[in-house]
Amino acid sequence: MDWAELADWVNRVKESDLPAPPIALAPAVRIHDVSRYLAALRSEVAKGADTARARTGALQREVGLLMELPRGIPAAPAPDTPAAASPAEPPAVDSSQAQDGPVIVAFDFETTGLYPDESDIVEVGGVKFTPLGEVMGRFERFANPGYAIPADSTAVSGITTEMVAGADPPLAVLEAFIDWAGRDAVYVAHNAAFDAGFIEATYEKAGRKCPPLQVADTLEWARSLSLKTPNYKLGTLLAHYRKNTEGLHRSMADAHGVMELVLQFVAGHLAPMEELLRWAKPLPLPPSSRR
Repeated sequence: MDWAELADWVNRVKESDLPAPPIALAPAVRIHDVSRYLAALRSEVAKGADTARARTGALQREVGLLMELPRGIPAAPAPDTPAAASPAEPPAVDSSQAQDGPVIVAFDFETTGLYPDESDIVEVGGVKFTPLGEVMGRFERFANPGYAIPADSTAVSGITTEMVAGADPPLAVLEAFIDWAGRDAVYVAHNAAFDAGFIEATYEKAGRKCPPLQVADTLEWARSLSLKTPNYKLGTLLAHYRKNTEGLHRSMADAHGVMELVLQFVAGHLAPMEELLRWAKPLPLPPSSRR
């Protein structure tokens, strides 16, 4: 069994066939033998493991770490074979290495209107998470636009002028959010052009340059999948995947919904971050993208 065969087998395995949980990586590192590792995985598959995204991600993490092991490491000697000198032990592999690189931040803004040049952010919500679905943190904060929130905006989000009265201005809240998320994060929103437009406009109104954040759009991503849904609204897509739709049109609920879509879209990919990065675009977006 070589590395190419391993990758091919993992690609062909159905999620419902995945082991629970994958065999620990440490023995595989010691024996340097992917054949034995894969045989153990197949043994677990034969037992009929239950389906779960966590197991999918765990398998992907284990395989990813195996793929990163240096090629050409000599196999450890068989237990009954004497050796003049033991080969040097390879460095310990920390499972947290699977989370190295950019983090993912699903986010959403509630605003005073539809057009960023004429409107302002009144709430920011974000969820920081890994491709395996591990939530690393949440950000939720009101922003005070400095004027009364229009009634039609309140009708959508439920956010009133009184609720934001003690909040910081939109730029201060936005900068706090970006500091929390990190400028190297991959930001993801549904209909990202709308939210990206408010990031750009908020900086422009202050005479500041918009940071070159990487933003991916789950709306564009969903359309590429040709899903059997009547439309590609966030609530419709979440219902399609049987996910919670309560509380939408508030920033935190929408951000959680975006996270659920990302996890659905990357499920089964051996390189989920690479799949996500395919959809990421740097700010500022082209002027035609701004609503």
